Amino acid sequence: MDDNCNGDIDDADAGIYGQTFWNADADGDGYGDLNVNTQTLACYQPVGYTSDYSDCDDQNPNINIAALEVCGNSVDDNCNGTIDEGCSGCANPSTADAGADQSICTGTSANLSGTIGGGATTGTWTTSGDGTFTPNANDLNAIYTPGANDISNGTVTLTLTSDALPNCVAAISTMDITIGSSASLGAITGPSSLCNPSGQIITYSVASIPGASTYLWSVTSGTTILSGQGSNSITVKWPFSSIHSGVIGNICVFANTSCGITAPSCKNISVQLTTPVRPATISGNSKSCPGNIEIYSVANVYRADTYNWTAPTGATITNGQGTNVITVSFDPSFVGGDLMVSASNGCGTSPVRIKTLSRNILNAPGQIAGPKFGNCGGTNITYSCPIQNGATSYTWSTTAGIMITSGQGTNSITVDYLGTFVNGSISVYGSNNCGNGASRNMSVFGAPEKPGVITGPIVLCTNGTYVFDVAAVSGTTNYIWTVPAHIQITSGQGTKTINVLNGSIPKPSYSINVKASNGCGTSAASKLENMSTVTCTRATGNTFTNISTYPNPAHDLINIAMTSEENKDANLIVLDVLGKVIYSAGMDLLSGENKVQVDCSTWAKGIYFIQVRSNDSSISETIVVE
Repeated sequence: MDDNCNGDIDDADAGIYGQTFWNADADGDGYGDLNVNTQTLACYQPVGYTSDYSDCDDQNPNINIAALEVCGNSVDDNCNGTIDEGCSGCANPSTADAGADQSICTGTSANLSGTIGGGATTGTWTTSGDGTFTPNANDLNAIYTPGANDISNGTVTLTLTSDALPNCVAAISTMDITIGSSASLGAITGPSSLCNPSGQIITYSVASIPGASTYLWSVTSGTTILSGQGSNSITVKWPFSSIHSGVIGNICVFANTSCGITAPSCKNISVQLTTPVRPATISGNSKSCPGNIEIYSVANVYRADTYNWTAPTGATITNGQGTNVITVSFDPSFVGGDLMVSASNGCGTSPVRIKTLSRNILNAPGQIAGPKFGNCGGTNITYSCPIQNGATSYTWSTTAGIMITSGQGTNSITVDYLGTFVNGSISVYGSNNCGNGASRNMSVFGAPEKPGVITGPIVLCTNGTYVFDVAAVSGTTNYIWTVPAHIQITSGQGTKTINVLNGSIPKPSYSINVKASNGCGTSAASKLENMSTVTCTRATGNTFTNISTYPNPAHDLINIAMTSEENKDANLIVLDVLGKVIYSAGMDLLSGENKVQVDCSTWAKGIYFIQVRSNDSSISETIVVE
């Protein structure tokens, strides 16, 4: 270290002879106080230090040996040991008067009327609080509007400060503003729930407030005020007739103050003779899930003051405790339990009403709607299940060969059946915050469904021609008919309607069957059983030898051809399967071949029976209209 300030470190002349004592300068005015501040020894002036120690107040930068003496402030400004030297005295002292203290009410302002005098020419207002001066703080007659803190504290001090002539001191005057409130009554003390207080005298009171001149009480019907009206405390009682009927209502009080009438303070009371009965059934969902919010309630219970609810683990009462209607929130820890409620009054608590709650695990959805058979190569096929109460989404799955193309997550999907599909299944389950529900399954097949009932006669005449038909089967590309050897299919094989020619020999007990097929397979057979062929005796004198219709099946027109052995008049009649006549016309038949054409374009699709009748003869034929 260069202790001797000669520029060399640790030389032979080391010592303190080249260093200087420096005094701390606390107020930064360039002067230190030797009697107060610490010193340090250094070769050069440190920051915050000075070599001068003539300051007499190192806490005030305006006081030091270089400062000018200020007259009238009773301070030795220049540290020469004399106060106000060179001053000849204040010839015209300033005066200030802030005015009398004021009391105002919340929501109003104070009108100021400050005055100054003597040598003062201006005055300035300041506040101990957070209010504002209008038009400004330099107006002696300003309006002061209390701030939020002023109102909260209930009082604020305003100060008026004047200016002053040379050698004079400014004048200062203060005033207090008290801020009253018209809504400051506290809570009423006294019992809120009483059991059979027959003959008892009960006291209710409220804390007095400043400025209140009188207190006005009101009581619910059945309650008698004995004393205290006008004061902050009253005594009341109830006759037995009121207690027996039950008293529920409010006792209220408000005060007249210098700021007006206060807002009332009220206390609800219940005076009863007996304990309430058990609450009725709890209404609300018995099943819920984590994340759900449910509302539960019971009917109002006679004589009840309050309702005491208890929820199971994982269920939290978020609103309504103490009333007959509550809101309950369910969290992930909820697995089920009992929701309980009882009713209470001053006489006691009723028995508990219980509602058992459980997680809303969904059952399987209702039956899946959509085609079960004939789905070979089908595209954009719709399947759906009924909407489940409580389900938030639906999950569908299929076996190989079935592709879901849209609707996953909803209760309705569309699917495509791929070329590899023969048979499989479609499944769906609903989900909610409790998890996944049970699954509903539906088996689906590429092959068509078994055809319906075969329509046609079961007793056939030898050598007769007949029509057999089934309703169209969805997804079918081919109908396979099988008939006994003695019956010949004359047309319609591969379609849903065939025309046959019966054999010439009577046959007992046989059947006709039909299957529906497509590229994915063949259905089970539908059968027309207990059929028989008999010899049909021709009516005596019947001159009709045969009848035929074409095309069969027909669409727009039917051609009817028949042979008559003689000229005669006849009627053409068409009947539906119920025997109702839907067409009738007269015919002039000639001996030999006769033809007639009938318009069937307006007929409903189905099987019809065509008959030609004369006085002594008749013949019939069956036709299908598509």
